[in-house]
Amino acid sequence: MIVRSFPYLKNEIHWRISVDIFLFFKGKTYLCIRFLLNDAGPGKRAGTVKKPTDMDPLINFSIPLRGLHEGIHQFDFQIDRAFFDAFENAPIGESQIQLNVELNKRPGLLTILFDFEGTVDTECDRCLAPISLPIGGEQQLIAKVSEVVENEVVQDEDDPDVIFIHPELPKLNLAPFVYEYLCLALPMIKIYDCDSDSPRPCNDEMLDRLGAAEDLTEEEPTTNPVWDELKKLGNNN
Repeated sequence: MIVRSFPYLKNEIHWRISVDIFLFFKGKTYLCIRFLLNDAGPGKRAGTVKKPTDMDPLINFSIPLRGLHEGIHQFDFQIDRAFFDAFENAPIGESQIQLNVELNKRPGLLTILFDFEGTVDTECDRCLAPISLPIGGEQQLIAKVSEVVENEVVQDEDDPDVIFIHPELPKLNLAPFVYEYLCLALPMIKIYDCDSDSPRPCNDEMLDRLGAAEDLTEEEPTTNPVWDELKKLGNNN
């Protein structure tokens, strides 16, 4: 179960964080593991929002709820490094991401659709060259109106994509959810088909070394001579 709860209009926010572990052997990836963790230790929360400044880039992600009529509303956002710099220990830096948010307001319920696409500057996990890694995805968030939560945004304990909000909540800041969705959209292995790029960003020297290592692996004997000799002894007996 994943819990994502945070007091509204406060600086500290609980986050899911991802840690990728890769095991490589002779140029090949044999094991990839992703952990999703909650760091709830006081004062030691990974992914918390930094203290707001006069030019807080997250303010634009606050959707006014008071006076918002029922129906579908569209919001467009351009996300770059300034957005991720507002979060501590963000795994994304330089980026160009286009985000479209569709909010459908109904009595007692908000359905929010996130559709994003763009690139993230990172390092290729195969040849270690700097690349602009394409990412994209769609996510849905359900906000249910409840007077029990007062002036807080509370995560549903059974569904990480459902929150509860007070009917008098003046605005809902989508930045925490956008941040989480974008971080989770990063592939575990940061590679992509770059053959159509001109010029290709690949480190050809590194790729040649990897290719040579793979050729050596294919040439290695598939049997162990020690075991072969032991089998002969067993057969003689």
